[in-house]
Amino acid sequence: MKTKLSAYMIAMGSLAILLSGCGSGGTTPETKSALHESTACISCHESADWKTPGTGKSVVAEWKLSTHNTNNGAGCADCHDDSYMHPASCSKCHSVGSLARNPTNNPDRDGKCVKCHDKINPRLGQVDGFNPMLNDEGLTPNGVPAGSTTLLAHYSTGLRTSYVGSNYQQKCRACHNPHDASFGREQRKAWTKSGHGNTRGLARVNLDAKSRGTRLPLDQNFGNYNYCVRCHTSTGFINFVAGDAFTDVNALPDLGTDGLPNPNGFRSNAPEYLTTSNIIKNQAGTVVTYNDRSREATHCNVCHLDTRSNSDTSSYSGKLRPVAKSAGVKIYYPYSSSGAGHYKTVTLVQFDTLGSSNLCLTCHSGRATGQTIRESGLVASIAAAKKPSSPSIHDFAGGAVLQSEKSAFLFYTSPLKYKTFPAHRSINTDGNGPCISCHMPKVQSSQTGGLIHSHLFRPVTWNRDDNNDAITDIISFPSVCSSCHSGTSADFTATMNSLRIGFRTSMLILNKLLPSASNWTGPNTNGGLTTPAYGVAAVPALGNLPAGVYTMGANYNYGFLFNEPSAYNHSPIFARQLIYDSIDWLKNGAAGFSSASSPGTVYTAIKNVPLGTGLIWTKVDPVAGAIQGAGPNKNYTKVVTEADRDQAFFFVCKDYVPGSNACNRW
Repeated sequence: MKTKLSAYMIAMGSLAILLSGCGSGGTTPETKSALHESTACISCHESADWKTPGTGKSVVAEWKLSTHNTNNGAGCADCHDDSYMHPASCSKCHSVGSLARNPTNNPDRDGKCVKCHDKINPRLGQVDGFNPMLNDEGLTPNGVPAGSTTLLAHYSTGLRTSYVGSNYQQKCRACHNPHDASFGREQRKAWTKSGHGNTRGLARVNLDAKSRGTRLPLDQNFGNYNYCVRCHTSTGFINFVAGDAFTDVNALPDLGTDGLPNPNGFRSNAPEYLTTSNIIKNQAGTVVTYNDRSREATHCNVCHLDTRSNSDTSSYSGKLRPVAKSAGVKIYYPYSSSGAGHYKTVTLVQFDTLGSSNLCLTCHSGRATGQTIRESGLVASIAAAKKPSSPSIHDFAGGAVLQSEKSAFLFYTSPLKYKTFPAHRSINTDGNGPCISCHMPKVQSSQTGGLIHSHLFRPVTWNRDDNNDAITDIISFPSVCSSCHSGTSADFTATMNSLRIGFRTSMLILNKLLPSASNWTGPNTNGGLTTPAYGVAAVPALGNLPAGVYTMGANYNYGFLFNEPSAYNHSPIFARQLIYDSIDWLKNGAAGFSSASSPGTVYTAIKNVPLGTGLIWTKVDPVAGAIQGAGPNKNYTKVVTEADRDQAFFFVCKDYVPGSNACNRW
């Protein structure tokens, strides 16, 4: 009896030590030390055999660096549970039968993070959930109450983008290192200020993109607005690039009764459902509403993937998600015209690989291509004067502009007429391709004391933080631009502003020269033009297509360049060539295009466009804090003086000489 009692007392004593060490014992309402409570766990798990899966670093070393430890936030048992009689080796001496239990080995998956992060922190004296959300001036941002919990910051009512939408519940490791939650904090803070992470950005707030999809793969999809899910949601993007197929554009499933995505739940899946003006209707005309009101930003796991397994979503290590790194991105561009000449088609464009920057190109390739205009069906519709709509590239197609010869409308059939490989396409300063090199330059990190990739995704800064305004600094100059360009950052900033004004003025003038009302084949009298009646006669010198095709091409090129405000930097010479050819065609038509008189007539066309009260550049950039985007009193760039027009001449005309009255093509 004494022996059994002694064994029992030893077992209870050991259990008390374990529970005390792991933070599970006692009822004394005193402030506990997370480090002290984790002592027993650390004694085993400090071994080099225990590593954080995503980073490969020591579990204990990372946890000791985390705010869970340094701010006395959470010990091992707070996340992994009390694990009574763990480790299993205790059973060699003690028998507790079915009462023994192993710890939760994946608290994220099992929903343990919300124990603290959707309520007041249970540790006395700590802030709500985690550090209060402050902006750069130390003030609480608009719409986020002081002392707000992680719950408010990460979830959404539908008025803002959600960091933890329905597809991200119990997937905190898509952004956060489970043992050192401070890892990557600077990158995440920058990301929240970018167009990818801004919770009030128009790209998500004004569009319920998870409902904009279709069961039809993109290579069979003719709709203009039923594949937004591929770029305006993180889940849709990951589905789209899976296996480098670039065809999955399924709408995301609605919520089930448990509040989680239901694989069999309602999806808009156009064309079975008609989606216009952000309203979903079925074929019977009944309006259908998603129960899921959350919107997804471009989350960390869009660009990052720990590659632990095919089914695991952890993406906190910083490793880049591989996308078509060898073959390059291929995009199927649906087109469906409006008007009496309804025509639909899908055009495939195979882009050259940009290495890891294929991640960026996938979405920044736009949703239309100039190649569609040359397809026989659309050509026939133009020739029959049915006034089909021009393909529309969409916003910020910088990747497509970088590979302009694959996406622009080319007037000439000879590639020798174009600068088809801009120097910026070969930028690879850090081995990740041009987009990442320029838009994510290395910057100093106060957290690590070293260099990190900026996650603002901006190579420059602007006055008033508005990309319609003047450039104030070139962030990428020290680490990227200076490798090819001489001078100082200030010199280069002045040069960029000059090019920018010339580009914008040229684009605004081109816009004034375009025909109105899809008048591809009729006369054009806009912008002071008095002649061209484009007609439908074939133009042998340019590939034998009807004249009206080239008029639509000029219209497309305007949208192609205007919708990428930095086109003058992505493909500097190609942009000039496209603007010049478009003006040349609009001014001269088939009779005088590319003739000896073109330098004079292009000059005259640019010179004669009336400035009036000013041409206004209004490429709106979402404004942080304004749910509906830019405010009504925004001061956009205005082109009002002849000096501005001169900048257009210097930009479009090669080796321009003031007073020569000639504009030569690059």
